[in-house]
Amino acid sequence: MTDVANLGSRGHRYRADRLSCLNRTNRYSRPRLAAQAGQSIYNDRKCEDGSAIIEFCYLAVLLMAPLVYVVLIVFDVQRAGYAVTQATREAARAFVTTDQSADAEERAYAAAYLALRDHGLRLTSGELRISCELSPCLRPGNRVSVRIDTTVPLPFVPAIFDGVAPASIAIHGAHEELVDVYRSAGP
Repeated sequence: MTDVANLGSRGHRYRADRLSCLNRTNRYSRPRLAAQAGQSIYNDRKCEDGSAIIEFCYLAVLLMAPLVYVVLIVFDVQRAGYAVTQATREAARAFVTTDQSADAEERAYAAAYLALRDHGLRLTSGELRISCELSPCLRPGNRVSVRIDTTVPLPFVPAIFDGVAPASIAIHGAHEELVDVYRSAGP
């Protein structure tokens, strides 16, 4: 029976301590007055119960939100880098394995378009450039260079910042492929 009475009184005393913490009117002058009286500033630690959780939540949001955004940007740029590398490699391979030189650029564009589309990017007409060392391009032993220059928009950037701040990152990819030496010279 005494245990129940002690529990009740302890709970009542705890509520009274909490109310005294809340009823303080001039909290900021207390350290100066305590120092003048020679008392410790941190006498009542009960008034600060639960404040660490709130501080942690605020700091976590303030620090983690920008960190998550930076990680999203890095992942997006890395995805685009892999896509451009794959697109240049596939375009060069499609170009050098073509039988007709008239179809070579069209096949290279189609291969690059499909490779970029698999990664969620689009290929516009001016982004793909194909160059050869010698003319005609499909001469056996000739070196064919394919280059793609594209930009990746930053995620979650509002349209207000278009033209004001850089809202995209440039991605460049290049690949060189040799036309098969044992290939017939063809038309």
